[in-house]
Amino acid sequence: MATIAIQRLEITELIEESPSLKPDLEEALQQAYLKAINLAVQETNSPKHIFPTECPYSLVDVLGDRFYPGEPNDLLDED
Repeated sequence: MATIAIQRLEITELIEESPSLKPDLEEALQQAYLKAINLAVQETNSPKHIFPTECPYSLVDVLGDRFYPGEPNDLLDED
């Protein structure tokens, strides 16, 4: 959880420092999602076809500080 939080902060800082990156974020999210599928397939021996072909989460979702797919948000209340 800490690694995810740090990465989100770093992404936010990068966007603030280089606002010209904003138009590329949607494409970057999709590319990262496709890489994540490949990693999940390798690590879990799951068939690739069980994963959606496009990221099911919005950019706003994944950059939100309370977003963690697969876990209830109340776990994040334990600050």
